[in-house]
Amino acid sequence: MTTDAAMEAVRWALPADVPRKKRDITRAAARLFYRHGMRRVSVEEICASAKASKGTFYKYFPNKIEVLKYILVEMSEASHRRVAAIEAMDLSFAEKARLLLDERLDATRKTSSAFIEDFYHAGEELAEFIEELTATNQRRFLEVVTAAQRRGDMRPEVKPEFVLALLGKLNELAGDDALRAHYAGGYVELMHEVVDFFFYGLLSSAKPAADGGGAGGGGDDREGGEAQ
Repeated sequence: MTTDAAMEAVRWALPADVPRKKRDITRAAARLFYRHGMRRVSVEEICASAKASKGTFYKYFPNKIEVLKYILVEMSEASHRRVAAIEAMDLSFAEKARLLLDERLDATRKTSSAFIEDFYHAGEELAEFIEELTATNQRRFLEVVTAAQRRGDMRPEVKPEFVLALLGKLNELAGDDALRAHYAGGYVELMHEVVDFFFYGLLSSAKPAADGGGAGGGGDDREGGEAQ
């Protein structure tokens, strides 16, 4: 993830009523964490980047782990708000589902390897926090799937947990460097392939023509893809 993308993610996520200095510290920490990983960044470096004193830092956060927690929670809540906004749109289920899938995959795309590495070496406190946050996000996703099944938009016999697991496996494919090398458009092009496969599977008859994939064909498009 680029520094600009990291800043944009946090800028989008932070509520408007967050004090300016807390916002500056959070953005600076996000830039440094995404570039180097939290373990390699000191409080002094965060303060220097944010042009804030250590006293100001400790006014808002007891340590850099709490800054990381704050960033993760705010980004998770922002993602949840975007999902709710998508759910409220006047679109076919197929169009909503595509946007929801893009949202979920995009959250992973915006995470750097240095940032992820911290999680593998996290202490017990941070590990428990990440586990709880992950469980919350998964629960929210399963609720979206279950609601779609109740409305008749998704086949009721497909277990929501299977959909969640399938997305995880597809996301692993997106991180395969050898596979990505086959796509001139890199990650973005591969993501389009992943999304198309999720909805339409292998059958050419399941995917609508380029000019026929609008709202009118949403239900059939979805059903053909999930049957694979």
